[in-house]
Amino acid sequence: MSDALEKLQHELEVARHALAEAEARLVLAEGLRDYPLTGSRVETRLGTSLVGFGLDITERKREQADLIEQLEELRRWYDVTLGRKERILELKHEVNGLPGQAGQRRATGVQNLQSRRE
Repeated sequence: MSDALEKLQHELEVARHALAEAEARLVLAEGLRDYPLTGSRVETRLGTSLVGFGLDITERKREQADLIEQLEELRRWYDVTLGRKERILELKHEVNGLPGQAGQRRATGVQNLQSRRE
C-alpha cells in the first residue's frame, strides 16, 4: 500500500470521519503524478473497506508553477521599470534646474514652447 493510501486510512481510523483527504505523489509507469485523494470507510459483510477517488492534477500543478514563475519575473521587471521611471524623473528635474543655476531660461518644457510662439 502506498504512503498516501496509508495516510488516508490512518486519518479515517484516528479521526473517525466519514471522509478523509490526502495528497499523494504516485509513481506510475509514465512517471511521478500528483493526486489529491478522498476516501471513505465502508462496512460490508466481508469487512471494512476503503473506497476512494483520486484525480491526476500533475499538469495543473506544472501550469501553476509556470504561472508563479512568470508572475515573479513580471514583478522583477515592474520593480526595475519603476526604479527607472523614478530615476528619469529625478534626472529631468535636475536637467530642468541647470539653466536656472546658470541664469538662463529653461531649454525644455512648456515655458520654452510658449516663448517660441511669441
